[in-house]
Amino acid sequence: MQKMKIVLATIVIVTLAGLGYWLLRNHETKQADQVIDAFFTDFKSSDELVIQRHLSQVIQDHGQVQTILERHRDAIRNYSYKNLTPILNIWLNNAEVPVSWHLTIRMKKLADRWRISSLDEFIPQKK
Repeated sequence: MQKMKIVLATIVIVTLAGLGYWLLRNHETKQADQVIDAFFTDFKSSDELVIQRHLSQVIQDHGQVQTILERHRDAIRNYSYKNLTPILNIWLNNAEVPVSWHLTIRMKKLADRWRISSLDEFIPQKK
C-alpha cells in the first residue's frame, strides 16, 4: 500500500511538472510570436527608427544585419507571417523563426522580453 502511494505521488508530480512546462512553453511561444509579428508588421511600414528598435539587441554586426535585411527586404515585406510560429529551445530562452530556406531570425529572451538577436542567412556557394 505504501509503495502504491509513492508510485501514485510520483506520477502526479511528473504529470504536474509536464503540464506546467507545457503551459510555460505555450506562454513563451505566444510572447515570442507577438514580437516577431510586430517586427514583420513594422518592417512593412518602412520606418527605419521602428525597425531599429526591434534590432536594438542584435549581437551581430549591425552592418551585416542591414546588408541581410536589404537583400531580403522584398521577401520579408511580402512574407505571410500569420502562420509562422517561433521554435523554442528546451530551456525556453532561445527561439528560431524560419522565414524561408535561406533566412532564419534568431531570438533570445533578455530581461523577460523576447528580442531579435541575429539573422542567419544561407548563401549557396558557387562552384
